[in-house]
Amino acid sequence: MNGFKIAEIGSLNAASVEIDKIPSKGRYLVFLNHYFHITTAHISSIDYKYRAIRDALVRLFQRNFNVLVVMQSPHTSQVGWPKHYEAGDMLGHEIMRLQKEIFHEIRHKVIYFNTWDLTVATANMNFHPEAAHQILTTLLGFVSRKF
Repeated sequence: MNGFKIAEIGSLNAASVEIDKIPSKGRYLVFLNHYFHITTAHISSIDYKYRAIRDALVRLFQRNFNVLVVMQSPHTSQVGWPKHYEAGDMLGHEIMRLQKEIFHEIRHKVIYFNTWDLTVATANMNFHPEAAHQILTTLLGFVSRKF
C-alpha cells in the first residue's frame, strides 16, 4: 500500500482467537481498540467481529477472574482515504451503538473507555488521534488503580 511492510501474511489473528489463548491463571489486561481497523469493511463484519469477541470474553471470564478488559470507543477523524468505508460521525455513532448493544450482557465486566468527546474537543483530523498520549495516560492512570 505505502511501501512499508506492516505484517506477514498469516500473522494477523482475530481478537477472539487471541482472547481464547489467555490462560486461566495470571493477571491480564485486554485492551480492545478496533475502530479504523474495521471501517474498511461492511458494518455487518463489525457486528460479527464484536459478537465473536464477546463470546471469547465470556469464556475468558469463566476461566480467569483476574482479567481487566477495556474497550475503547471510536474516535473522530476527518481524514479518509480512497474507497474507505467512512461515514464520518454517523459510522462512529453506529459502532458505539453496536458496542453497547453487543457487550450489554457483560457490561459489568468490561470497562467502556469513551474517547469520542476527547477527539471531538481536540478537532482530531488523523487516523491515529493527536490526543493519543492523553488517551493512553488517562487509560493507564485508571487501569493502574484497578489492577
